[in-house]
Amino acid sequence: MTQQFKDKFFPMVLTFLTFVLFFMQFLSIYRLGTSLLANVTVGIFCLIAGMVPYRWLKFPIYCVAGSGMAYLFMPLEQTFSLDWFFLFAKTLKENYLGFSSGEIAFIPPAIALTIILTLMVLLIELQIEYLRVYLSTMIVVGYLLLLVIYNHLDLSMVILFILCNALFFRLVVYVKERQAIIFGTVMIGILFFSAFAIPKTTMENRLLEVSSSIRNRLNQQGFYRYFEQNGQGTGGVNGISRTGFSEDDASLGGPLLDDRTILFEANQQHAHYWRVDSKNIYTGKGWQHSPENLTRESLLYAMDLDIPARGYQGPLAESERIDVTFHNRNGNQYLPLPYGEKQIRLTYGQTSFYRYEESDRIDFLGQGVQIDWQDLDYSAAELAEIAVTLPYNAINYLQLPVGIPQRVRDLANELTVNQETMFEKVMAIQNYLKTSTDFRYSKLDAQVPPENQDYVDHFLFDSRVGYCDNFSTAMSVLLRSVGIPTRWVKGFAPGTVTETRPNYQTYTVRNQDAHSWVEVYFEGYGWLPFEPTPSFSQPLTEELTQETTTTTSSESTTTSETSTTSQTTSEQTTMSEEISEQPTPQVSFSTIWKWLRWFLLTIMLVSGWYWFFYGLVLLLLKISKQPLLSIYPLFLAKMARKFPRAKEQPLEQYARQVEAKFSILEGEFLALTSYYEKAIYSDEKMTENEKELIKSLAWKLNNPFKVYKSK
Repeated sequence: MTQQFKDKFFPMVLTFLTFVLFFMQFLSIYRLGTSLLANVTVGIFCLIAGMVPYRWLKFPIYCVAGSGMAYLFMPLEQTFSLDWFFLFAKTLKENYLGFSSGEIAFIPPAIALTIILTLMVLLIELQIEYLRVYLSTMIVVGYLLLLVIYNHLDLSMVILFILCNALFFRLVVYVKERQAIIFGTVMIGILFFSAFAIPKTTMENRLLEVSSSIRNRLNQQGFYRYFEQNGQGTGGVNGISRTGFSEDDASLGGPLLDDRTILFEANQQHAHYWRVDSKNIYTGKGWQHSPENLTRESLLYAMDLDIPARGYQGPLAESERIDVTFHNRNGNQYLPLPYGEKQIRLTYGQTSFYRYEESDRIDFLGQGVQIDWQDLDYSAAELAEIAVTLPYNAINYLQLPVGIPQRVRDLANELTVNQETMFEKVMAIQNYLKTSTDFRYSKLDAQVPPENQDYVDHFLFDSRVGYCDNFSTAMSVLLRSVGIPTRWVKGFAPGTVTETRPNYQTYTVRNQDAHSWVEVYFEGYGWLPFEPTPSFSQPLTEELTQETTTTTSSESTTTSETSTTSQTTSEQTTMSEEISEQPTPQVSFSTIWKWLRWFLLTIMLVSGWYWFFYGLVLLLLKISKQPLLSIYPLFLAKMARKFPRAKEQPLEQYARQVEAKFSILEGEFLALTSYYEKAIYSDEKMTENEKELIKSLAWKLNNPFKVYKSK
């Protein structure tokens, strides 16, 4: 027993450190027990794994200990008895039935506790009894990363400590040479403490930026939403908002999860934005309606409704018919509409429309409409002739909060100081937000500004990461800062093409297609849309961008490309997934080089990991006073993983069995075993023959795919 305790002491201590940290994170999420109980639980499991000599005896001991720990965490107002056990089993059954049927939206505490205790027993046993530290550590880190995903915890230092602890475990258990242990410990210590020296925000921002496209794709596929739905309660410590049209925009900011719920489908020929509503009062934290925007006109029992393009005096495109069918609508709800002239006919549902004159919003009772639509048709040259003019109504479209930071106004002036016309100023601010490398699009990394800081100020100068709400609000505030009337608009991006017919395409619009942009007032043209969010393509705005780019190219001998390549309308119909609230990667040399660097770094790390064993053997050959005594146990341990050695089996007998099973060793392992047994009782220096034998065998054992081929 004393010898067993000595052999298992370090594995038990190091395993205890890992799983205490692991278990405490779980308890904090589910608010079960205390840190003392976590220490006691993990300590008991580690003692069982390390000190109980017989495997057949461990299972019942684990069951009793696990039941006792479960009682301490969930006593259920009972004493520890069979009554508690049956009540706990009944709770487990009820929770399982509720969770599997969908009545319970998160993993119940009883089920979660049972799973975690069972998992801990298996992993602790795996690490202490079988010394598989890397496998158990990978599982632990994987679980902690899941906690980070849907509970917004900062576990970077916890994960780093666990990884360093795993490396130290390998050093202590497998490397017997004191010098190698000291050297490895120093290197691990430098790795761990260097994490404190690196500025945390810099490191996090770099990692977030590099992984942004991957995480956005996972978000689109519902990966994060699944864990958020199945987490504890309503998503852990801090709930996350989901994409979709919301009436409340008073407090903007924070991450968004994609919601792929289908809202409506439209049969049409061309892609366009779906406008719903506009707001005009910026509070410093979000947007609100003015009282005039809330005044509505009721059109009861109306089957048809004509909606002119208010204030627009230019030409219109050819008429196109759109058939829209809504999903799961109940009561009075918004009607998404394209820009331009519309004649709406109700095709399914009740006959009632409600019109908000100032915000150009239409609500209705129904499930289907048919729209005869004529799009707006204007050019950049026409808009360049329009001077700044305020709309003829009582609403102040230049309103800004009294406390708007001066640096926001200074930036707006800086961006427009060399622009002569209103249109040029609008495009300058739009292009700055849309194409500048200073800003990054992400729904997952967007932040909530501090309580005492303006939303736009925080985005423009501090976080510089966000999604459509950030970019559209920033553009509206910057334009108002230089005296250009704007309003903030909400609706939907075109959606996804889900069916193609000879005369039309079916666009499916989901909650994740919810979007916001900016409208600017041009006299004689009314409120026109502009799109500042990177990689989004509003057809009306993109046509203007193409016109201005073409004009600039023809007037200048040297063209400086300052805007991203725009998608045409036909491209949008075939790439509709990119039109939704997802950024399209802009391929450039810097982007390619950035990913190439990470690819090369990954190759280096993988290569280093692959050659670790061979490198360690060469290191021990250099620094160890008796290399064979330090290296042979490594060979023996590596062999034992594929061909277990019987307890107290003579080394020579075991070596002959290994040689008989693995022909590629060619007698080298048996020869080295003979040298090792002589070296135990001799102080003679290692010969060159022995060194070459060690290198040859290390090379073979470093490639397990070749070594472990049986005869």
